[in-house]
Amino acid sequence: MTGAVSRHPAVAGERRAARDPRPVLLGEDAGDELAAATDADPFEREYGQDWLDYQHEIGLRHHRAKKNVTDGFAEAAAHVPFRWLVPLVYPMAQTIRPFLHDAGAAAEEADAIAVAFTKSLLLQIRLWSRPYVGDAEW
Repeated sequence: MTGAVSRHPAVAGERRAARDPRPVLLGEDAGDELAAATDADPFEREYGQDWLDYQHEIGLRHHRAKKNVTDGFAEAAAHVPFRWLVPLVYPMAQTIRPFLHDAGAAAEEADAIAVAFTKSLLLQIRLWSRPYVGDAEW
């Protein structure tokens, strides 16, 4: 699912030189850790303090405070602008539907899962935005 998001033109943003036009903001280049974080978080994590701390860390890794420091992706965008965070919800939420359908979920069940997934994504994006705003605004 993450790869589908990374290929979305509004999300991909910066790309490598013309010799290698693959998107590098999110997706294949981020490896198993990113895929596991974005694919499993809404379904398998308990929403406790450890999860909140992890979400804060993800926000820092999108912000210039820690972008490309922890994971060492030198060719990735140096910063994910705040204005890109909220629009991530739509492509991420919509790309789950084909996976649910392929897994054999009934239409009603797939709709319920997609709604819950979207709610979780909204919460995660809200938490990821924390590094972008000052304490007075938070």
